Amino acid sequence: MKRSFPALIAAAAIALSGCATFTDADVAARVGDEEITVDQVSSIAREQLGDDEAVRADMQTVVGILNNWVLDRVLRADLAAGGAPLDDVEGELSDETLGESINASFGTWQQSPAAPVSAERVRELYELGPVDGNLICTAHILVDDEATADEVLGRLDDGDDFGDLAAEYSTDTSGAAGGALPCTTTTDFSTTYIVEYVDAALDADIGDPVGPVASQFGYHVILVRPYDDLGDDELLTVLSLPEVRFGFATEGLEIYVDPRYGDFDPSTGITPLG
Repeated sequence: MKRSFPALIAAAAIALSGCATFTDADVAARVGDEEITVDQVSSIAREQLGDDEAVRADMQTVVGILNNWVLDRVLRADLAAGGAPLDDVEGELSDETLGESINASFGTWQQSPAAPVSAERVRELYELGPVDGNLICTAHILVDDEATADEVLGRLDDGDDFGDLAAEYSTDTSGAAGGALPCTTTTDFSTTYIVEYVDAALDADIGDPVGPVASQFGYHVILVRPYDDLGDDELLTVLSLPEVRFGFATEGLEIYVDPRYGDFDPSTGITPLG
């Protein structure tokens, strides 16, 4: 079964990779030292669509081919860097061999442990903030009325501990854990929680409580938790997500896509320009 880039690595918005500035007229895309030419892309597209006129009319298919090729090359580079290189599929590059190659690389990559990421790199990414770093860990204190939320904020200003106040005041089950909610990617966070909570958290500075934030559940005091307050394992689940792993895998790779096909981003693949 052929696999498209967005279906495999769909959610993250972590812009981690550098892009090369090559201008080779016959190179459609390059990952590191490997490249796919315009002729090769056109040949595969003709296999799928039948003739040159159909290829010219169907840029989505062409971009899909390039997405699969770039994805395959990045995954293979990541596997090799982790000490588990894959043999290339034998035969000339074609619709069939590209499909075999991406199925093999993605299947193996899924079964392989995530490459370790240094705490310094994770801190750097987290402290970019949730919008730029695509990582967020929040805590909240949920109360029934605005006056109580203001009381909580006043005690926080006086130096009381957020977790202690969550245990004392919060009507949410998270209060027993100091108000902490699971760490997640910002992309998943934005689709998991109610819009009022999401908007307030994404607008907050790390470590500075915000509120009262009214919602259908009551009034929230929200904290985007500082990195130093996180437990050692709180980000592990997030770092093992395929879209996050893929973002890290692109780091250090020169990835070039001819602008006629679009612009490459690790979270979305190749997006046509304009």
